[in-house]
Amino acid sequence: MQFSDKRTTNSLDLENGFLLTPPEVAKITRLALSTVRQYIAGGILPVTRLGRRTFVRKSDLLRWIDAQSSYPR
Repeated sequence: MQFSDKRTTNSLDLENGFLLTPPEVAKITRLALSTVRQYIAGGILPVTRLGRRTFVRKSDLLRWIDAQSSYPR
């Protein structure tokens, strides 16, 4: 897929995984895939749905991970 506008490609960051699948989230977070799916079903982890597919935005995942941190900032 080609985009004519460079800003579109860069802002979506398609090559570096702007949208992550639940298995990718599990790998990144080192959580079991079943746990990731439970978090998605329970609304604990924010998701984006495109048709029947479920994705987690990388920025949402990073924000969620930061919110889970028990270290003082």
